[in-house]
Amino acid sequence: MKQTFSGSEKRFYPRFKLEYPFEISGSDFKIISQIKDISCGGMFCQTNKFIPLYTRVNIRMHLPLVINKKRIERKLSCQAEISRIDPPVQEPEKKYNLGIRFSDVSEEDKALILKFLKQRNLSEAKELKAMFHNLKKMVDELMILEEAHPTSENFLKVLN
Repeated sequence: MKQTFSGSEKRFYPRFKLEYPFEISGSDFKIISQIKDISCGGMFCQTNKFIPLYTRVNIRMHLPLVINKKRIERKLSCQAEISRIDPPVQEPEKKYNLGIRFSDVSEEDKALILKFLKQRNLSEAKELKAMFHNLKKMVDELMILEEAHPTSENFLKVLN
């Protein structure tokens, strides 16, 4: 998960890249979508449904957390508003990129979002570290193979 934040943006909270399911609903629809990025102030996603700008929606998601070494699931539910839509007009068979601004997230829910993002980020960092060590081990094994076969000049060029 990559934190994205730029001084030129007028955001109150840093955004984090994240692929994660959530539910968005209104008076006449309910959709399961994927978060593309999220902050404590809102999120970005893509849907197959056109939702007009400034439409009030409900957001629901389940946040798996580890608290006191126990895995628990917390539900997050809040009101939000569509703050951006691209393309801005309804077209057949289109996907729509939505910017969604949370309108009533409590401080407790903001803390839950941050805790979830930090735990997920730590988990991904551990996975990347393990992958790095596995790759390093493979390179070491390949170097040993290369040393055992000194006539394979191209092998060393590929490794380097």
